[in-house]
Order: sequence, then C-alpha cells, then structure tokens
Amino acid sequence: MKESKKNLPPLLKEGFDLYLSKGTIAAVACWARGSAQNDSPILEEKIKALQDVEDLCGDFLGYEVKDTQIITSMAHLFFIVLKYEQINVNSRFLAYKQNKGWVLANFLFDVSLETSKAFLV
Repeated sequence: MKESKKNLPPLLKEGFDLYLSKGTIAAVACWARGSAQNDSPILEEKIKALQDVEDLCGDFLGYEVKDTQIITSMAHLFFIVLKYEQINVNSRFLAYKQNKGWVLANFLFDVSLETSKAFLV
C-alpha cells in the first residue's frame, strides 16, 4: 500500500529535496543532522553506500513512500522506494522524535533482490 509523503518528518523530506538538487553529500548530511551519526565515521559510510547505489543504478529521479511502521509514538520506521534511472532501490529510515523535532536514528539502502521481493508483498 502506497503511503503519503505528507506524513514524513520534515528532515526526511528536506533530505530528498537536497538529494535531487545538490546530491548525495547534502542529502546524507541533512538526514544525519541531530543524530549520533552526524559527526561519526558512519556518516562517511552512508555517503559511500549511497554513491555506490548511484554508480550501479544511475541518477536519482525521486521517491515513493511504501509503508510506515509506527513502533511507538516517538519512533517510526519508513520504508521508501528510491527511484533511479536503471532500477528502484529499497531504503529504510528509522525516525525518532525528540523535543526539538524528528531525527533519523538510522537509514539503510538495499539493492538486493530478496529485499526487493519483500517490499513488493
């Protein structure tokens, strides 16, 4: 079932807008803002992972929210399909609500066929 983009935390939407307009580094830096990943070596790994996706799949064209799991009132898991020239890529974003707003506790990109099948069910 397709979910609405309007239910995404502002930080997540902003990151996708930056991804389209300014590229990978700007998007990942936005998504990491305020989280424990912000100033850690993990941030470089996330940038490299997304650059590897682009190298494999072509230019980023947009995204579609596939599903949202509300874990608690303060933790939501978003399943988002990233649309590229060659293929769609599954991603997961774990958002956590703090007093100042939402931060992304973690995010992953997955091009494996098995995960792709699970997304379609």
